[in-house]
Amino acid sequence: MEGPDYSGNGLNSLPNSLLAHFGLSARGPPLKFELGLSSRRVALVLLDGLGFSLFSRVAGSFAGRFRGVYRISTVFPSTTASALTTISTGLTPCQHGVVAWSFYLKEAGAVVDALHMSPMLGERDGLHNAGYDLKALFNAPSIFADMAKVGMKARVFLPRGLNGGISRILYDGAETFDYVSHHDALINAGRFLRQNDAAMAYVYIPTVDSAEHKYGPRSEEAAAIAEGVLGDVLRLADRHLQDVDVLITADHGHEEISRNEDLTKDPDLLRALEIPPYGDPRSLHVRTSAERRELEAILAKHGEFQLLSREEAVRAGLLGPCEGGFVDRIGDYLALPGRGLAALYLYKRRNEDPLKFKGHHGGLSEDELYVPLIIV
Repeated sequence: MEGPDYSGNGLNSLPNSLLAHFGLSARGPPLKFELGLSSRRVALVLLDGLGFSLFSRVAGSFAGRFRGVYRISTVFPSTTASALTTISTGLTPCQHGVVAWSFYLKEAGAVVDALHMSPMLGERDGLHNAGYDLKALFNAPSIFADMAKVGMKARVFLPRGLNGGISRILYDGAETFDYVSHHDALINAGRFLRQNDAAMAYVYIPTVDSAEHKYGPRSEEAAAIAEGVLGDVLRLADRHLQDVDVLITADHGHEEISRNEDLTKDPDLLRALEIPPYGDPRSLHVRTSAERRELEAILAKHGEFQLLSREEAVRAGLLGPCEGGFVDRIGDYLALPGRGLAALYLYKRRNEDPLKFKGHHGGLSEDELYVPLIIV
């Protein structure tokens, strides 16, 4: 079984290398290779969903454009909420506490949507609006807060509407800028960096991920959109990010899905569980007092699954070091669907769109686990 590399060739090491570059203390191992940064002005562009497999399909269009390309692992689960928290902190999922897209939060007595920071049936910002201190629920000291302490500025560029939710903890210490498209984001990132001697601009672009969910990671549409967005980033960087170190990476890749299983319709599974399944469509968490053999038999009705106990997952280091207090957010078992299979429990019964997705992520397949780190 493949797993993330948290020892220097993974996404968690990128922010630690950036901290070291700016003369700040790292929270974990830096990258095993040199980024070759030559300035104290850095632009980090995050292309959501651009796995190394998809990048490889379009990379030929950009021959000679990169100073370096590395294949690194993302975190487990290979999902946006966990990966973005790692990028903002330099910590692994079991260290920062965002152990999945959705997970059981004992403090709130509910399964929460980590991106919205809300119970699954609630509205965005539900925890904050109910009076919870998000910083107390996680161990997520942002790298931007460290930069601010030494007078460095950081600005995060987000699509309009993504403030609040998990952004409340991810970007502490940074200014945020709501953009209309990635074009104006990169133009304004360049303007911001030119105004500062030492600064970091972080640009989050979700377009590729959306295309892969709808059309699948192997589709012509996904390749065209990935090539177009990457080309836009390079063209705008040439014009607006001169004398700036530009890095491009991603939070995860996608698995091509041939079958989406709706676990909502399985009464046997629900009877065997203490609460409905949570996690991600490619890495489910289940809480149960049922025997392992019984759980395997129930899941087998839906396809091939690899079942790992919480102890097995922790021992394998899938979520990084688990010396802190977040182990209980992991289910009794992790159920990993086989290739081409996604399994979903619909907390919002009327939202059946994910059952139509041709790309999902969260698991440990090569396509999901590996992402590019590009030095422009």
